[in-house]
Amino acid sequence: MRFADPARCPDCRGLVTSGSTSCSSCRLPLTGPAAWELFRTLQTADELLARLRATRPAVAAAAVAAGVAAGGTTAARGPVTAATVGAYPRPAGPAPSAPPASPPRRGMLVSGVPAVLLTLGAACLLVGSLVFLAIAWVLLGVGGRTLVLVGMTAASAAATYAGARRPLPAAAESFAALTAGLLLLVVGGASAAGWLADADGITPLVMGTLLLAAGVGTDAAARATALGRLVAAQLAAVLGAVLVGVGVVVATDSVALSLTVASALLGLLALHGHLAARPALLAAAGALGAGAWALLAVVGLVRVLADPTYAALWARGDVWPLLAATGLAVATALLAGRSAALRLTAAALAGGALAVAVLGGLHGIGTDVATVGWTLLLVAVAAAAHVAPTAWRGALVGPAVVALAVPLTALLATAGLALSQVASVRHPAGADVRLDAGSGLLDLPWVALLAALGVATAGAVALGKHVPAARGDRGGVLLLAVTVVAVTACYPVPLALVAAELVVAGAAALGLAVVRSRRGAGAGSAWLVGTALLLVGTAVSWSSDLLLVLVLAPSLLALVVVAVLGDRVAGGVAEALAPLGVTVLVLRLGVLLDVPAEPARLVALVVLGGLYVALARPALRVAAVAAAALLTGLVVDSPDAATWLAVHLTVVGVAAGVTALLRAEDRRPHGAASAGLLLAASWVRLADVGVSTPEAYTLPAALVLLAVGVTALLRDPARATAPALAGGLLLALAPTTLLALDDPATLRGLLVALDALLLVLAGAGLRWNAPLVAGAVVGALLLVRTLAPYSALLPPYVVILGAGALLVAVGVTWESRLRSLTRGRAYLARLR
Repeated sequence: MRFADPARCPDCRGLVTSGSTSCSSCRLPLTGPAAWELFRTLQTADELLARLRATRPAVAAAAVAAGVAAGGTTAARGPVTAATVGAYPRPAGPAPSAPPASPPRRGMLVSGVPAVLLTLGAACLLVGSLVFLAIAWVLLGVGGRTLVLVGMTAASAAATYAGARRPLPAAAESFAALTAGLLLLVVGGASAAGWLADADGITPLVMGTLLLAAGVGTDAAARATALGRLVAAQLAAVLGAVLVGVGVVVATDSVALSLTVASALLGLLALHGHLAARPALLAAAGALGAGAWALLAVVGLVRVLADPTYAALWARGDVWPLLAATGLAVATALLAGRSAALRLTAAALAGGALAVAVLGGLHGIGTDVATVGWTLLLVAVAAAAHVAPTAWRGALVGPAVVALAVPLTALLATAGLALSQVASVRHPAGADVRLDAGSGLLDLPWVALLAALGVATAGAVALGKHVPAARGDRGGVLLLAVTVVAVTACYPVPLALVAAELVVAGAAALGLAVVRSRRGAGAGSAWLVGTALLLVGTAVSWSSDLLLVLVLAPSLLALVVVAVLGDRVAGGVAEALAPLGVTVLVLRLGVLLDVPAEPARLVALVVLGGLYVALARPALRVAAVAAAALLTGLVVDSPDAATWLAVHLTVVGVAAGVTALLRAEDRRPHGAASAGLLLAASWVRLADVGVSTPEAYTLPAALVLLAVGVTALLRDPARATAPALAGGLLLALAPTTLLALDDPATLRGLLVALDALLLVLAGAGLRWNAPLVAGAVVGALLLVRTLAPYSALLPPYVVILGAGALLVAVGVTWESRLRSLTRGRAYLARLR
């Protein structure tokens, strides 16, 4: 018995005829890299078995020979047990090790090269055909135009059929895409020649219908070939459905009708892709169909918002796009088959669209009435979800989301009105400021309390079986508390009252967190909620300098408590907010004390640098860096922007250098950052005094980096050159190369070219990769830039068509030779 038997299938051991690409019994593929690797593995098994047979004792050999003579096989000798293994002497020495694993393959597969070539070639041929027809269309008569277009389309279709039969997948797909493009050109040419009816939308309708039929028919015809399917034809059918929708909107001027037709056609194509096992068609048609349905629902929603009255929606029929969307979703749910997720999703979407169609007219009565009505619907849906079977709860998500949108909008509008009321205060002298009476989305702001109560009740009812009662109650209480603060700010009350409510609520949440943490209970949400409320209180007080200082000082103390006693998440948030709070406090104190802006920013920067050096907390350091960057960015508005920028960069660089000196674990990154910041400060200072040559900025630092890199390479010849030299080469070459590309025929261009040549020669002589690649890239860029003006002398279609023909020829030849090589390997393997 042989494991590697060319005449038998390695899986079912059935007979295989010569030249077959798969087993006729089990349909196992017998070509390709995996099949060849399996055959070589089986050959190795035969060799090992022969070696074992050569070393077995004479008695066992006679028994095996007798068993073989009696018609036994290796599989009929019984299982290998410890007794049978013990009958043979174990070879001396260590057990043979497993063969080393082959390194993973990198780069493009050989079979992927023709696909890329053919795709680029087909695209070039299509673009070249467009350019040629655009230039020569006037010179050709009606017969010539027809002959050219029909001949090109027929030739492309024949090439598609030939590629599918051989099979050459990449060639067939490329020519199928080219055929689809030429079909569009045929219809476009017929329309330009006046052969189609003179009606709006007839051209895209004919294009879409022809492309849809051709795509479905071509893919169906491909089933009878060795290829089995054509993805390009499937995508062409999807494009045809889209073009039919475009034709409908042009012909009828009705976007809703166009989206309805497109959604229906794409849904049918997706259903066909599902039933015919066409994943590409299913994915493309399903995605575009879902997008068309979403746009149809948006169109219906826009009609509801345009005139939200029952007379307009139902008497004039403006509600029909929503009803059409509901019907399409219901049809999808009915045709979903065994896909429970799709069925529930479609049912949920249908319920949401129907809810908008039924309750959309409430907005014509009044926003307050609509808010109450949608809130009641939300509570009803939550109650239904509480008692409904688990398998059907997903269908209630759509109505729940739609019903939740209006109360949330009312709450957000109330919060927005409150924020606008607060923002209307323009930096008063004291903290005793009263808000003005404002009007927003709700005529009665207290209706937002009803909306918040309904949302909290619906959440408690719907999530009662899944979320602990205490956690759900805390969420509802938080929502009501925030709503009370927002509603308070909508009335003419003192600004300090609103800030006090937020600070008290935040302090209460933090107090609850402290109590729960001492009891050993989880208090993560309480820490975060308290911190968020204090942050909002600070934002509310932003308009008043004195009030902000009065609120920010205790808030910073609370952040210190959270950073010390809070859990990991809350402590990290507090550490991240502390530098920003200190920065704002210093700046606002400077405003109150009439200190100029730039000295106050410098003091804040120094304080941030001290915090960065003193506290090695990751979140605090990141926030301190962000605050320092913000302060540095503000110097742009100052009269001496360059001078202050250099000062800021120097202060930050000194802080990084002190950190590198004090902390050994941070020495390398902070030392590099300090060097970079101080170098940037020197650059800014050079620009401030009027130095404009970029080499004066880049070459000193580049030479230092290159010297360090070369020294490291000489000390360790095994070190990679790219990490050691890339920074210096990039800094030395990139700025001056960009300037040289603007006009290569200058002294700078000549020097850059000589530098590139020297880098190539040095890299080749020393066998260093980084200078060789850098010099080659720079030289290639200069060469392309020098030759670019001469590329416009050739006609464009000549270059494009020539490139396309060359790519297609190389791609087809490559794929054909690759297939012949695979068959030759299989043939040689069967010669044994």
